[in-house]
Amino acid sequence: MIVEDDMFSANLLRQILRNGRYDPIIAENGQVGIAELLNDVGITKCLLDLNMPIMDGYEFLQIISKEPGFNKLKIYITSSNSEEVFVRNISNHEINYDLIKGYYEKPFDFNNIIA
Repeated sequence: MIVEDDMFSANLLRQILRNGRYDPIIAENGQVGIAELLNDVGITKCLLDLNMPIMDGYEFLQIISKEPGFNKLKIYITSSNSEEVFVRNISNHEINYDLIKGYYEKPFDFNNIIA
């Protein structure tokens, strides 16, 4: 699943992932992403933008960190903020950092997304 409010970026990521044999759905914010996770228990990976309207990536992470059913979800952050800023910011939230499997700073190298 791709949780990203910028549809250009989301569709570009989806196209790249399809070339890598994935077929991700797109959720335009964290609230829609949570709904998708509840509706599709087969989602195992998530590319998550942090800065989005309605529900941002931090809120999304807080919610799934509290739900034991999501503890096997692998989350890859995509953000224009540095990873250092992200790590500093999550200390202010109740987030299970073990869910985070990777961090891609925008603009990112699309060749690394499939790997």
